[in-house]
Amino acid sequence: MKISNKEILLINALQNFSGVTARDCIISNKNIIFVVNEKYVGTAIGKKGETINKLRKKLNKNIEIYGYTQNPENLVKNSLKEIKIKEIKENKEEGKKILLLSVDAENKRKILSQGNKIRKIKEILKRNYNIENIKIR
Repeated sequence: MKISNKEILLINALQNFSGVTARDCIISNKNIIFVVNEKYVGTAIGKKGETINKLRKKLNKNIEIYGYTQNPENLVKNSLKEIKIKEIKENKEEGKKILLLSVDAENKRKILSQGNKIRKIKEILKRNYNIENIKIR
């Protein structure tokens, strides 16, 4: 994973505001996504979201915090807490790592309705875990 100068500046901004160093920073049009160690997510957000709201105002962007874990399955479960996932398996297709999510029909609809969030999670998985895709069944 390569981090650009702009991403380094944003990681430094997060650290100045919250005292937490991000492992990764992903910039899109209106969003900045920080990936921090799972145990520091609360610190990065701040009490009642104060820290993250100050940073939002300063940067004039929507900011999201995701918790990094050693296990990519836990990152997905934590990011999709409102979804009941039966099982997550890591698999290979054509030499590329993918995650297979098993959910019932109702939860599949919920996941598919959150396409934007799924795209963000896919990007985090690709950059931090070398996982190319998520498949929902």
